[in-house]
Amino acid sequence: MCSMILACGVFSYVIGSIGKVISSTLDEEEDFKQKIMFVNKYLNRKNISKPLRIKVRRYLEYVLVIKMII
Repeated sequence: MCSMILACGVFSYVIGSIGKVISSTLDEEEDFKQKIMFVNKYLNRKNISKPLRIKVRRYLEYVLVIKMII
């Protein structure tokens, strides 16, 4: 009976840890989307040329993806 209780505790800890990892990944993804949206609004407001806007967005996506990997 004690081993069953201990196993339940370990199982709940593992499930909770997996939930935290998934939650943090979703939070990072939401932050990424907000940053891209902010940059898009800024570039549009400043009337930056379309080719330069595309380059800036690609660079930002690259930097943020690398940051998420590390």
